Amino acid sequence: MSGTTTRNRIFDVLLGDYGALIGIPDLVFDDSNRVTLGFDGIVITMEAVDEVAGLVLTSEIDVPTDTSFEDLRARLLQGAVQLFRTGHGFVGLDFVIEAMVWTNRVTVGGLAASVLHRQIQEAILSIGLWQDFIHRRQPEAAGADEIDALSNTFIRV
Repeated sequence: MSGTTTRNRIFDVLLGDYGALIGIPDLVFDDSNRVTLGFDGIVITMEAVDEVAGLVLTSEIDVPTDTSFEDLRARLLQGAVQLFRTGHGFVGLDFVIEAMVWTNRVTVGGLAASVLHRQIQEAILSIGLWQDFIHRRQPEAAGADEIDALSNTFIRV
């Protein structure tokens, strides 16, 4: 491996198996232990952290340019706790890259490529729901049913 950092071989085997499963047999991590994949307009970066933290999935949430900080904060308060409470990631503001970011961890011990695939499908759904939630309407107009949809419509693994 010719990277600037090292990682456990389990990550490379898992990513190789996952790549073969989705039709990208040469899928590999870059020198920063990351790989970025796009799914119907949703971009997810997977980072191989370590055996304890596992894979960290992240995706920027597209926020309309005319969204005020107050509206953004209200949307985060409405949906983030529910999403985190149900184990489907977390959304927050990343001040380094100045973006709203969805993130979640995937433990890799004994993880099969098919299970990783389902977890990535769940991530895509979660990120898509957040995109819809941010773009639909003012946060005070969102009802409890819509907030519950952020946690109740996920693919269960």
